[in-house]
Amino acid sequence: NEETQDKIFNEYLIKIKRPAIINFLEGNGNVEDAIYDWAKEFASAGVRKGKEISPSKTEFETNPDGSFVRDKKGNKIHKRRYAKTEGVSYYSDDGINKAHIKPDDMVKVLEESKNEGS
Repeated sequence: NEETQDKIFNEYLIKIKRPAIINFLEGNGNVEDAIYDWAKEFASAGVRKGKEISPSKTEFETNPDGSFVRDKKGNKIHKRRYAKTEGVSYYSDDGINKAHIKPDDMVKVLEESKNEGS
């Protein structure tokens, strides 16, 4: 229900899982960090051009000799990806998710919310 969703958002999501959001709203953080956390939580929110996005599902990191880079358990490490354009979803190119909220709009909303809370 709505009450439970609000509780999860207010007490867990922005305070524990994505603290950059509450840090900004309370005056202890950076708005760019806040919108990046927002985009990592909600696929409909876009990231800035050049920011790291979710790893490739089909490509893997390789060593200079062409062998795969592996983690401590021997699993291949997925290749890092970066936003090629402004406003793409953190989860872009997965065949499902697309951002509809641009970073500048996110900044505006967070700054307005912060100013209303002051």
